[in-house]
Formats: sequence, C-alpha cells, structure tokens
Amino acid sequence: MSTCLEIQSVERENPTAGDLLTALESLHERGSTALYASLKDAEGWRVEAYENGTVVFHNGDLKRQVLIKNAKTEVVMNLWRLLQEGNLDEIKRRMKIR
Repeated sequence: MSTCLEIQSVERENPTAGDLLTALESLHERGSTALYASLKDAEGWRVEAYENGTVVFHNGDLKRQVLIKNAKTEVVMNLWRLLQEGNLDEIKRRMKIR
C-alpha cells in the first residue's frame, strides 16, 4: 500500500522504517520545530504522532478520531507499520485497548 510521511510540511512517499524512526526521533530533539509527524495512506487514513506523546488515528473526520496518550516510539512504529500494510482494523483494535 502506498503511504506518505509528512513532517514539518515535507512529504516523503513510501517511507522506510528508518525514515519513520528518524521522523519520530526528530519530535524529541532539543530545539526541534517539529510538532508532529503524520503517516497517511492513499485513502486518507492518518496516524499522527505528536511531540507530547499523543497519537491520533483518523480519516479527516476529527469528530471520529481515536487517540492514545503517552505512546512510546515502539507503539507508534507498530501503528505506522500496520497502516503501511493497510491493516486499519488492527490499528482500531490496538488503539481502543489503551
């Protein structure tokens, strides 16, 4: 499945695991201006990771968004991997468990 990583208004098509990890690490770098990193698929589903540890999953309808607070890097990486695989049901399941 085609995905796009967005951080600080810069987009990268079909990012690798290394690209995703670098994006997450940049959220926590001292002096970073990045507030969030977002991975989206071709259908508009997004998993957004914010510098404060919040992760949001939505398809543009923010009234129906699902979120987790204080997510660790491993959790975000797994959610992004699932989005790249097109496994939306598993993302929903994992985020509701929290």
